[in-house]
Amino acid sequence: AERVNLKVSSLYSHIKSKDDILRLICFRNAERFHDGITRIEESGESTLQKIEAIIRLHLDLALNYPTSVTVFNDEWRHLQQPYLSFFMELRRSYEMRVRLLIEKGMQEGLIAERDPNLSMYTLFSALRWLHYSQVYRNHPHREDHANQILDFIMNGLKR
Repeated sequence: AERVNLKVSSLYSHIKSKDDILRLICFRNAERFHDGITRIEESGESTLQKIEAIIRLHLDLALNYPTSVTVFNDEWRHLQQPYLSFFMELRRSYEMRVRLLIEKGMQEGLIAERDPNLSMYTLFSALRWLHYSQVYRNHPHREDHANQILDFIMNGLKR
């Protein structure tokens, strides 16, 4: 409300409830992730470049939309049905797409042979904290830090 110069009471004339706000935030972020991975999958880049691009996607969203990503990551469980089921399906779909890229990297001998789910969830866990950190979000060298995180994760995945 503050960012668009609305009074909080006026906001509710555009959005009916807190459930609506939660739903809008969760599904907008799901759309960002799905649109991002679709562009990455269609990019024609190598498998490793695609995995790097997925990590960059997570870094970019966490750094550029920290409040929204916090709600998306932490509050989605409070969505009402049928939205919760649909959101969970979107989440599983995204995870499957990431896991398939990791598996492809393993088949190509580029990614260390490990349980693909373990690799995928470790990758996600390594990125889940960034949206909480104002230090990195506002740091003058945040791109350098993002590159270090990318390098750290990719080195952990590679053979």
